[in-house]
Amino acid sequence: MPFLRRDLEEEKSLGRTPQGFGYDLLSYEFHLEVQGLLVGVFERLTGGEIEIARIEHDIVYESGASTTLFIPGTTSFAPFTLERGFANYQELYKWFALASNGRIVEARRDGSVYMKRHGTTYLQWDFKRAWPVKLSGFSFNQYVDLQKARISITLAAELIEFVEVAVPPKESPDLSAYFNKIFPTS
Repeated sequence: MPFLRRDLEEEKSLGRTPQGFGYDLLSYEFHLEVQGLLVGVFERLTGGEIEIARIEHDIVYESGASTTLFIPGTTSFAPFTLERGFANYQELYKWFALASNGRIVEARRDGSVYMKRHGTTYLQWDFKRAWPVKLSGFSFNQYVDLQKARISITLAAELIEFVEVAVPPKESPDLSAYFNKIFPTS
């Protein structure tokens, strides 16, 4: 799968085949990199909620009045799922097998998820010490995409960080010629 190789200079947008029964090109793609290696490109990203536990601390004043003070506790990160992707299944399965066989120290890996469109990164999340908790089966279609297996993977991470990405400014079209044509000034 050429799009999984890191040495390609130009990344191309992952789209449907011409015989894809009328589907448009994908708007955004979610690229999964693990330890610097692009291991998959997916259509959907779900989960990854970040939550701070709330600790209640009851306070009683000398007057007898009481109140409850809320203190932030530990931060937890929900597993996230990348779905409907084209990926290096062999690499992902080896990673899953490490965690499944109890070799969790080896299975914990750092990586990133990038939301891209036409090769430009718009959003990025970095994760630390993650391991796969679920690896889907496959989805084959004998009529379309014969050589591709669509999979999904769910990862549990100890830390998820949002990384600010410099997005190139959107070019505004020059509409003055258009308006001068429709509404001539003289």
